[in-house]
Amino acid sequence: MLEETAHLGKIVEQLFTLSRLDAGEARTEWKRFDLSELAKTTADQMSLLAEDKEILISCEAAQPHVSHG
Repeated sequence: MLEETAHLGKIVEQLFTLSRLDAGEARTEWKRFDLSELAKTTADQMSLLAEDKEILISCEAAQPHVSHG
């Protein structure tokens, strides 16, 4: 439960950041990132919940691309 609370707190913090960016109150540097790691992590977390309902979740994501330079 503590882990979920921390996760929800992070989501709320990110929503506040988006709100400030939208209002022009903050600036950010845009960066590229690979969504495959996020997809794999999310699938792993959701598979634990899905097991209780006998649902199988899998994720076939490419290996993260490492950019140099």
